[in-house]
Amino acid sequence: MKIDRARAQKAFADYAAHYNAADAKVKLKIDHTYRVAALCARIANAHGARLEITSTEHVGTTVTIAVPEVLPSEREADNDTKS
Repeated sequence: MKIDRARAQKAFADYAAHYNAADAKVKLKIDHTYRVAALCARIANAHGARLEITSTEHVGTTVTIAVPEVLPSEREADNDTKS
């Protein structure tokens, strides 16, 4: 099932709430997860891509950056303008 951004944020917040965020190691892992998620979103947005999160309970979660296809002729045009 695809998960929208707000739902993913709430799900992670609910998950993390079960841990002691006052513990430095736990806080570091939680903060790192949010930083990585934000970085993935910035990379996707910078390339006109979209970030997709799919999850199956008790199985796992997959994060995909779906980048638009660039045709060979468009690559050549980009190279011509950079010269």
